[in-house]
Amino acid sequence: MLAAAAYGVEAVVLAIVLTTSGARAQAPVVATFRAGQDAVTAVIATVDLGYALVALLAGGAVAHALAAASARSEARAAAAQASRTSPATRGTDALLVAGWSQGAAILTFLVAQANGIAELTSLVPIYAATGVAVVLVGIDPGTAPTWRRPGAWGAVVGIVPWGVIGFSQIGAGVAAGDVGIGVRAVTLAALAIVAVGWVCAWRRTPATSARALGTMTVGLSVVAWLAVAMLVLA
Repeated sequence: MLAAAAYGVEAVVLAIVLTTSGARAQAPVVATFRAGQDAVTAVIATVDLGYALVALLAGGAVAHALAAASARSEARAAAAQASRTSPATRGTDALLVAGWSQGAAILTFLVAQANGIAELTSLVPIYAATGVAVVLVGIDPGTAPTWRRPGAWGAVVGIVPWGVIGFSQIGAGVAAGDVGIGVRAVTLAALAIVAVGWVCAWRRTPATSARALGTMTVGLSVVAWLAVAMLVLA
């Protein structure tokens, strides 16, 4: 429940900082439609990166609150059955892995936008691949041969979005000059926290453990505040 409270408080504080500072960063989502030799590019949505981070933290608060409620329910069920073993946390772990999956996917989506990726046909696969990679690592039982393990394939899938982001960042630097130290810092921090999530799942660290909860909560918070600092100081 502590993680849920931390995410919730940060979401509120972040919203206050963005509102009082007036810092805004609008990132378009575009789609290009081609008919023969003609192509039309249309802006189909605009994402406010700052408030998207607020929504990301609020979503983390909801996911952890649901996981805490699930853990209490499982503990009561175990007590009612007079179990001598520790209560199962499969439902709680599933909720947390789902929360991390969506959190990592949204975070990678926003980092891609910050690096200039705007095409819907690129952003959606980046979001989907990241989410699927986290789930595959999270459900890895660790019993199959290495190449057959879901986590091994999750690592293969999960690295692809970051290759696309890296290509975009390098290309932007070559074509239009430096992309900015702020964008680079946020990109590297986001990659680090996503990678830590993969490691926690790969090592079968229980999602309900203090180490996993603390690492993911602190990591996501650092990325969010780095991004907001970039917006406010820009």
